[in-house]
Amino acid sequence: MRQTLFFIPHEVAGLPVFGFGWVLMLVIIGGIITVAYQSKKLGWTSDVKGLLPFFASVAGIVAFVLPAVEVNISGIEQDFMLWQYDPGDQPLQGLPLRGYGIFLLIATISGLGLARYRAIQVGLSPDAIYNLAFYMFVGGILGARLFYIIQYWDEIRDPNSLRATVGNMVNFVEGGLVVYGSLIGALVAGTLFLARNKLPMLPIADLIAPSLALGLAIGRLGCLMNGCCFGGVCDHDWAIEFPQNSPAYYHQQSNGQFYGFRLAEDKQGKAVVAEVAAEQAAANVGLTAGEIVQQIGDTPTATLEAARIALGRTNGTVKLLTSKQPYEFSVGALPDKSLPVHPTQLYSSINALMMAVLVYGVFPHRRRDGEVFCLLIFAYAITRFMLEIIRTDEGSFGVTGMTISQNVSMCMLIGVAVLAVYLWRQPRGTFWPTPQ
Repeated sequence: MRQTLFFIPHEVAGLPVFGFGWVLMLVIIGGIITVAYQSKKLGWTSDVKGLLPFFASVAGIVAFVLPAVEVNISGIEQDFMLWQYDPGDQPLQGLPLRGYGIFLLIATISGLGLARYRAIQVGLSPDAIYNLAFYMFVGGILGARLFYIIQYWDEIRDPNSLRATVGNMVNFVEGGLVVYGSLIGALVAGTLFLARNKLPMLPIADLIAPSLALGLAIGRLGCLMNGCCFGGVCDHDWAIEFPQNSPAYYHQQSNGQFYGFRLAEDKQGKAVVAEVAAEQAAANVGLTAGEIVQQIGDTPTATLEAARIALGRTNGTVKLLTSKQPYEFSVGALPDKSLPVHPTQLYSSINALMMAVLVYGVFPHRRRDGEVFCLLIFAYAITRFMLEIIRTDEGSFGVTGMTISQNVSMCMLIGVAVLAVYLWRQPRGTFWPTPQ
C-alpha cells in the first residue's frame, strides 16, 4: 500500500513550483519555442494558431488550478509514501501524486494505445478513438463518483449543512471512485458520442473491448496502492496485511475483529454480534453470537454505524453492553498491521487481464458485431459478483441482501442477455475486416 507515490513540494529554491513559479515559466518558454518553430516550418496556419489556446489552457491550469489542490501532508500519511520527506519545522505542503491516480493514468494511456492500434488495423481513423476516449473518460469519472456518492451517502451527507454535503459530493481529492460506476458512465458517454457522430456502435464496442479490460486490470493495481477494495480475513500463504490507518485496518477494528468478534446488522438496523472467534478475548468473557449491542464504552449504539464508530475509537480495551449483559475485555495494544486478508485487488487485476486476452483472441472469430462486447460484459458481471463474496469493504444494499456491485451485476446480466438474444437474431456478418 502506497497511497502517495511522489510528492511535489510547494517551493523549490524559494520559488513556487506551481502557480506563478517554475512550471509556469517552463510552459511559457516551451509554448514560445514550439509556436515559433512550427510557424517557421509551416507558416502562420490554423494548426499553428490552434497551439495558442492549448498552451494558454495549460498555463491557466498550472497557475490557478494546481495550487488550489495542494495539501498539507500529515505524519501518518507520510508513512504511506514511496519516499519519505523531512519538512523540518514547517508543514509539508505541496501536490501529492497518488498511487491510484497514477495507475489510473497508466490504465487510460494503455487502453487508448491498444484501441488506437486496433483502429488502424481495421481502417478506422485514430482521431475517432481519441475523441471517443475523451468522452468515455469524462463519463467514467462522473459515473464512478456518482456511484461512490450513492454507496457512501451516509458518510458524505451532512445533516446540518447542505453546503457541506455538496462540498463532500464534489471533493474528488478526498473522495473516491467506484469501478462499476466508471464502466456504466463510460458506456453511456461513449454511446452518446457514437450516436451523435453516426459511428457504428456495436463494431466499435467490439474493437475497444480489450482496451476496457486492460484498463481495468491496470486500474485495480491502483486500488492495491490505495488500500481500498480489500478482501476478507484468510490464512492463505498469499494473504496480505495492511498498515494502521489503512481502510482494511480501520474496518477490522471498527467491526471488532481485533477482539475476536464481528458485528453485523440485523433486520431492524441494529448492531448484532454475528460471530465470535474461539479462544480469543471476546469468547473468553462469554460473549456469544446473536447478542444485540446497546452501548460501547459511554456511547449508545442504536445502529451498526454508531457501533462501528465507537469501536473505531477503542485502543485495546472494550466495554460492551449487550441485550444479555455487560462485558469488558482487552487485547492489550492493538496490532501494528491488519489481520491477513484476501488480496482481492490482485484477484480483480488478474481476472481483468484474462478477460482482455480472451476478448482479444475472440475478436477474429466473431460472427456478428457486438458478440465480443457481449462476452466481456457477461464475463465481468459473473466474476465481479463472485469477487464480491470475498470482499468485505461493502455492506449490503437495499432489500436484496447483496452489495450494490452484486445488484448491478445482476442488472447487467439481464441487459447482456437481452443483447445476446438481439444479436442471435441478426444475420451473420461483421462491419470490420478481421485484422491480420
